[in-house]
Amino acid sequence: MMTSPQAGPETAAKAPGAAPAHAHTKTASSTKRQEAASPQKAGGKENKTKQYGRNVCCLLETVRIYQGCICSLVRHNRRLNDTRAHFWPESTPLQLSYYLSSPGCGAGITGAGIVKARVVYGEKGIEDLSYSPYAVRHVHSLALIQADHIDYTYKSAGREPLNCLFALRGACDDILIVKQGLLTDTSIANIALSDGTHWYTPAHPLLKGTKRAALLEEGILQEKDIRPEDLPSFSTVRLFNAMIDWGELELPVRNIIP
Repeated sequence: MMTSPQAGPETAAKAPGAAPAHAHTKTASSTKRQEAASPQKAGGKENKTKQYGRNVCCLLETVRIYQGCICSLVRHNRRLNDTRAHFWPESTPLQLSYYLSSPGCGAGITGAGIVKARVVYGEKGIEDLSYSPYAVRHVHSLALIQADHIDYTYKSAGREPLNCLFALRGACDDILIVKQGLLTDTSIANIALSDGTHWYTPAHPLLKGTKRAALLEEGILQEKDIRPEDLPSFSTVRLFNAMIDWGELELPVRNIIP
């Protein structure tokens, strides 16, 4: 049975992300888990930046560059400008293509397969841009973690609450976060579940990813409220995000550990 964790102080954790392809399978355990996130209360437009604290100054887009081609540029650009308009209504729209298509894009590594472009932005515009080779971190098991108050509506570099939850995974490779009784995301990706006929993705994810939006628009995914007790109705879970392509990472539902 999944236990409802208690709120606790944030602790240092190794941030989840890309890892070498030789990452090995881990066995699930019944380690006691605690919730790392604390409630955040919005107080109107004037409190938007206050609500997110310093994280609003470190907003983030992660863009996949494959063999020199920039993937989903329009969707990333739209989300970046929508986020800036939310926090700073008077901000001028930006064009990511101007930055990502500049000479030297990828620092000479764009021909090396998959490259991650990490774009940090804020009120004044693009604040940092870096590139690194990317390899998918293999995930063979997921630990169900309850976190009713976590909020990651806006993608940012401030991942402390997610990192703290990730640290509670026990022997599993990653976590699957349950918020208000509904499945949401892993620490790094949106998910979809197959019943053998259709693919369903949680209707209320922590972050509405660009890949998720594309798959919904293409009719590959359907939104649905999915509870932990619904898991036996599905056979397979897929993880995906801007860097992990559809079908690249999946595991049997039986490897989701309460």
